[in-house]
Amino acid sequence: MTKISRYAFKECTGLKSLAIPQSVTCIEEYAFEGCTGLQTVSLPNSLTSLEQCAFSGCVGLKSMTIPGSVTVIDRYVFEDCTGLTSVSIPKSVTKISGSAFVNCKGLTGV
Repeated sequence: MTKISRYAFKECTGLKSLAIPQSVTCIEEYAFEGCTGLQTVSLPNSLTSLEQCAFSGCVGLKSMTIPGSVTVIDRYVFEDCTGLTSVSIPKSVTKISGSAFVNCKGLTGV
């Protein structure tokens, strides 16, 4: 598996933690949108793409570490992640699209 497809886990509210396999290079649009119970995510070093709304509405997320292989954070990736307080963004990221962190009201550290 090299990608997590669009809508793959949309609104899986019972999903609490996630360790994405090293083979995954792309998390497609809306893959985890509305996973309100999701608290921890481990992204692989192979990941190169976080597409639009990938984690939108994941209100349970507290922190996120983006791996150094990612170069672009697409639009609305973390939209409405109101519990998100910190995000670690590596120097490899050359573009953060508009509204990537819209309504992340708890975000205090990047």
